[in-house]
Amino acid sequence: MKNEVLLAGFGGQGVLVMGLFLAYAGMAEGKRVTYVPSYGAEMRGGTANCLVTIADEEISSPLVANPRILVAMNRPSLDKFEPMVKPGGVVFINSTLINQQPACPAQRPDRLRGADPRTGHGSRPSPCNEHGDVRSLD
Repeated sequence: MKNEVLLAGFGGQGVLVMGLFLAYAGMAEGKRVTYVPSYGAEMRGGTANCLVTIADEEISSPLVANPRILVAMNRPSLDKFEPMVKPGGVVFINSTLINQQPACPAQRPDRLRGADPRTGHGSRPSPCNEHGDVRSLD
């Protein structure tokens, strides 16, 4: 098994921390893991993304051209990285900042509700919509 995940957003959204936690979780399960962060010079508001690969076997390269999973926390990240997702892959979107479904219905979006940043209140995950596997964080 090999999972390649691209997490993207802007500084301050916790993108790099999410990737780091994902990498630590993989290590805790005894998997092979790579974590490659990438961020702009700004502390908050600049671009930020990271690639996390978790595998049973040795990982030949930490770089991933076509991840199977994308977590897009803002619209520019969705626009930039969605075309890179493997066919049949999964896209998670932050629906508090992204008003659109991903362009490619093959990515099959679904909305998952999280905490509203304005109130801090969350809700339970909603069921998959008719497109299938894009998931959004409200």
